[in-house]
Amino acid sequence: MNFLKRWPVILVSFFFITSTVQAGFLIEPYVGYGFRVKGEDPNVVSGTDTEVTYNGFDVGMRLGFRMSYFTLGIDGDYMSHKVQYEDVGRVERQKYNYGAFAGLIFGEWSFRATWYWQSTWKFKGDELVGSDSRMGSNSSYKTNGQAFGVGVGWQFMKYFAVNVDYRQFYYDELGGVDVEKFVPGEMVISFSLPFDLGKMLAPKKHKDFWD
Repeated sequence: MNFLKRWPVILVSFFFITSTVQAGFLIEPYVGYGFRVKGEDPNVVSGTDTEVTYNGFDVGMRLGFRMSYFTLGIDGDYMSHKVQYEDVGRVERQKYNYGAFAGLIFGEWSFRATWYWQSTWKFKGDELVGSDSRMGSNSSYKTNGQAFGVGVGWQFMKYFAVNVDYRQFYYDELGGVDVEKFVPGEMVISFSLPFDLGKMLAPKKHKDFWD
């Protein structure tokens, strides 16, 4: 939440640096659908790896710089999904990810890598699953960790792009307690609106594939 409160300061800083280095300022909101690739959680039932499957809608935004063939910035997203725990139950959960990305641009194609320094996965309500006492005693418990992602985007129109991202998560904290590492993988297919404000404000100084 501190990140959300500070976004006006971050936005002004980006505009200042953009005007200084003559780089394009990228604002790219996106919406997509995420689904499980793999995941076995060792912390749901003690002594057992529980298969976890989930899918749900994802919404987020990338903010950063776009300079010729290079792009750099921050990425944040929110996902709401239904999670199925094998032989245990089905619940609704929500996930927040905050990270930094860097990538290359080749015409209408872009390739990026993202490091998420913070990923939080928690229950949306009071639903509980599992026989682990740590889960049963706290209905709002959170799973915290980090993640790494790679993605490719195809900008098929001037302000529209389709993206495919794969993320690998590493959760090792549950309700403030260090636990066995939970390593789920996730695929997200999304549509985005990449706006280059540097180009809009100074069109003669910035050219790209769509000029």
